[in-house]
Amino acid sequence: RVHGENDVRKEAAEAFDVLYATVGFKIVEEILPSFVTSLSSHAAFDATVGGIRELLRKRAMAVFPQLLNRLLPANCLLFHVRALGLVADVSEPSLCKHLDRIFTKLFDVYAHAQPKGDEELCEAVREAFRSISAAIRLNGIHLLLEQIRTSFVSEKTHIRILSSISLVSLCQKNNSDWSSHAPGLISLVSSLLSEKNTTILPHINESIAALIELHGKQDPYMCLTALQEGLKIAKQNVETRMIKAQQAQDDKTKENQEPQKIIADGLCQPGSLNSWIDLFVRCTVTNGDAQIRQTAVCLMEDVVRVIDYKTLQLNIMKITGPLIRIFGETIPAEVKQAVLSCLLVLLEQGGVLLKPFIAPLQSTFLKALKDSTKGIRENGIECLCKLALMIPKPQALISDFLNEVNNNENEDIRTAALTAIHKILSIIKTKMPQDNIIPLTQNLALVLKKCSENEREPGAYALGCACASISDMDQLSKALKQHIMTAEPASWYSRHAQALAMYAFLNSTEVSTIVSFASQLIPAISAHVADDKTQIKLVGIQCYGVIIKRIPSTEPQHFQIMQSILPHTIEALQSTPPETKPNTLKLLKSLAKSAPNVAQNNLNKVVPLVFACVKDKNIQIKLSAERCLIHLLQLNQGKSNVLTNYLDNCNDAEINKSLGDYVKRVLSRLKQDS
Repeated sequence: RVHGENDVRKEAAEAFDVLYATVGFKIVEEILPSFVTSLSSHAAFDATVGGIRELLRKRAMAVFPQLLNRLLPANCLLFHVRALGLVADVSEPSLCKHLDRIFTKLFDVYAHAQPKGDEELCEAVREAFRSISAAIRLNGIHLLLEQIRTSFVSEKTHIRILSSISLVSLCQKNNSDWSSHAPGLISLVSSLLSEKNTTILPHINESIAALIELHGKQDPYMCLTALQEGLKIAKQNVETRMIKAQQAQDDKTKENQEPQKIIADGLCQPGSLNSWIDLFVRCTVTNGDAQIRQTAVCLMEDVVRVIDYKTLQLNIMKITGPLIRIFGETIPAEVKQAVLSCLLVLLEQGGVLLKPFIAPLQSTFLKALKDSTKGIRENGIECLCKLALMIPKPQALISDFLNEVNNNENEDIRTAALTAIHKILSIIKTKMPQDNIIPLTQNLALVLKKCSENEREPGAYALGCACASISDMDQLSKALKQHIMTAEPASWYSRHAQALAMYAFLNSTEVSTIVSFASQLIPAISAHVADDKTQIKLVGIQCYGVIIKRIPSTEPQHFQIMQSILPHTIEALQSTPPETKPNTLKLLKSLAKSAPNVAQNNLNKVVPLVFACVKDKNIQIKLSAERCLIHLLQLNQGKSNVLTNYLDNCNDAEINKSLGDYVKRVLSRLKQDS
């Protein structure tokens, strides 16, 4: 009989130890059945467990295997499971050797108890897992971790839940050092955030929180990189699932379906981001190590990319504040770039959610614009472009940039400021007050007269976008004549600036404006195409390409405009140097695709020039010419009559013979969409 007094049980255990040394296993076999029988009595349960614990303290290696046979019978009851949990902490080093058997049995008990609603037995099983994980010592940790890993990827939900409970207990209650096993386990658990099973997701998040709490303090860099790896796998899992779902849909559904964002459902559960953000703040604000800071920011960027709008709405303040704060400190360039990259993603994903941060964000991005590192300046510009859409008065921002252009002695910063003006104007378009636009175009025109070579392109693009923002047609006509379509400037760099400004204007303005001013724009562009400087000629060809691409064939003046472009294109092809021939041929191909009737009316002029280029030794010119011929002769549409009609009316016998042969040997074998 088990005595109720603890001291008496200890003395009895001492006697058992002496007997075991003399008799051996026989004494264990004789006394354990009575102990287990006593466990079934509610009144004797606590005392019996106390007695078993004393025996295990003395002879765990001998007692526990025999005890386990009786605590895990075929019909395992509540008292069996409770007793197992209560003796686990004194059962090592024998406990770890029987983990597979214990886990398998407890999984089975839980699976039978849960459907019956036996919550008391289920809780006893959960508590047993907690006790076992807390009890395992260093020499058995690898066995426990192997059980946890295997169970986490099981197809059965109850096994994964119990595995999570075991892992949480290991992190919170076990003092053994198992940090060498941590990276793989953190990656594994965080990769499961791609799960759709809402029953298991809270347990996965609880496990991640416990892992972060333990290892995020011990080794933050290891924890961050392991989470990154796991999140990468989770994202790939979601992508694979989306691809499979898309493949199962019919073609009509695919056409109507908008691109879906990759969402890791595990990170969108209530409170799931708390531990991630705590780690992020600890590693960025508190920790001064540059590598840890950079990795923490990159991890948070990855997180923001895979959470839904509602989750971002709840957490965006907690993420943005630390980013702004650390950017204001003296930090290395790579950390600054990581911060700007993360802020850019926040602006893309959150947009108006960041309105409370407009002022500090603007200050942060302006600081980035003045940085000595080119990549940081470029990232700052991208962020400012996103922010400009939320700023009530973007003209103030443009004014700040213009001040930098006029007053800053650093050429790189002036170039960055001009780039920012161009990109912001191309985004906000007519949102800029008209009273500010005209002075801006005048200022930019003055800047272009004295700017360096590096400033010319962004400055010209900014001028073109500024002109495109003018809504009054009379004022626009005046601005174009003053700044973009002036009489031919004396210096080639001024002509180059005008050509670049024209290109930006054509890309930014409305199609209706291009049509209205076509009679003025096309002659101005033709001057650029005929220029003796290759750089200017190339920009001119690009300008024609923009017009061809942007004006739809449904436009009433489409035919007339294309017809006015063709002679200049033919002239360019006759006189252009080898450097610009591929671009000219591509332009001619675009025109043939956009306005086939215009091309058909001029085949006698165009085809001989293009066919001559097919024989060019420059492979780029040769390939461009072949693709151009396909569309000129409409070979891609299977209209053999176009070629036949041309050959019938061709007076050049050599071309007549060689072209027909070349079509059969080469062009007919090329891809029709070339």
